[in-house]
Amino acid sequence: MEEKRPSFSHMLKAALHEKTYQYLMIGFFTCGFHMSLIQNHLFSQIVSYGIDRQAAAFAYTAFGVGTMAGALCCGLVCSRLSLKNVLGSLYFGRVVIIGIFLFLLPENMPAVTVFAVALGLCGDATVTPTSEIISRKFGAANMAFLFGVVFVCHQIGGFISTWSAGILLGITGNYVQIWLIDLVLCGAAAIFSYRIKNL
Repeated sequence: MEEKRPSFSHMLKAALHEKTYQYLMIGFFTCGFHMSLIQNHLFSQIVSYGIDRQAAAFAYTAFGVGTMAGALCCGLVCSRLSLKNVLGSLYFGRVVIIGIFLFLLPENMPAVTVFAVALGLCGDATVTPTSEIISRKFGAANMAFLFGVVFVCHQIGGFISTWSAGILLGITGNYVQIWLIDLVLCGAAAIFSYRIKNL
């Protein structure tokens, strides 16, 4: 007789009681916030520095290339190192990159290109350790649904990021405040990711 699988509601209720899943939801909310800020506002931010639109498009393309490279490298790294440490380091890397860009780098094309590539390297790379942690913790059969719920948190973070960035830009005339919020969120995501146990 085939064993009856738990319902989606039972599966989600059980997962929500696990700190690991709670930490992943926080992390992916932050990931959505971070990635949507880049995807919807980075080009406009670069143009606001007086860089022409063609050069800004090149920098944005560099972000895309960095994203592909980061995702590929992360897959290799995750097969050798602790998943939680990889995930935490990716979020912490974002903190470092944002901090350097905001406070140390000039607002010119070389700096913007380096910033874009660095953002790409730790961008979509968080998907691999997040999905694998869910698979190992809750089983491959439950991974699709539970990752889907985590991805809803990602999209909520993305909406809040895109919306609030526009509001803050209208109030302040720059993107500094939204990047500072992103920096704090990424720091929190790094801490929570490092606290995941046994993965």
